[in-house]
Amino acid sequence: TKKIDFTTRELVWKMWFKERNGKKISFSNVGDDAMLQDDFFFGVQFDKWRFNDKRWNHIPYDKSNPWTSFSDENIQLEFENDFITDGRERGENLRIATTHTDILTVDKRAMYIMAVEVASAIDGQISEEDE
Repeated sequence: TKKIDFTTRELVWKMWFKERNGKKISFSNVGDDAMLQDDFFFGVQFDKWRFNDKRWNHIPYDKSNPWTSFSDENIQLEFENDFITDGRERGENLRIATTHTDILTVDKRAMYIMAVEVASAIDGQISEEDE
């Protein structure tokens, strides 16, 4: 089995971008480099509201229910049936999950980049929905 050799920060910069208009992007993540590289566990969110980009000011946002807003989009990488998710044992397949079925293009692009980067690093294959 091959190993992921990039860091969480390097992966985030590939998924979205390193900076815009001279300001580094703000992101939240779960896990550290060792969890990504050794356990294949990683969760990330691009903090759009903290990015100081005027385009996000025009999107309706309900602070009492952030799940109805596209501002909080989490992208997770984990083994199927991992203890963190829905089972007690690790499955053989990695899965990438998001918090919404309809996600913004910027987050969808990031999710696809994550899939390609991880699959390329470990010589894995990419499939859709339970295949």
